[in-house]
Amino acid sequence: MRVPGVKAGIKRRVHPHLFRHSAITDQLREGVNRPLVAKSAGHSSLSVIARTYSHLDAGDVASAMAEYLRKRDER
Repeated sequence: MRVPGVKAGIKRRVHPHLFRHSAITDQLREGVNRPLVAKSAGHSSLSVIARTYSHLDAGDVASAMAEYLRKRDER
């Protein structure tokens, strides 16, 4: 039996929800507006986003802000 993700070098179990979670995490790390992320994910409350994605730390926020400022200054 082939294990999904092995060929790509992914060591953990891969399933469709993992891709959804990764996409939402990436959006939050990139500084996308939390209410927009919640709405696009189909969550009715920001508290779901806050609870589920609380693993994002201050370093993620600082990186997202630095990227935002860099892009803004390029305009």
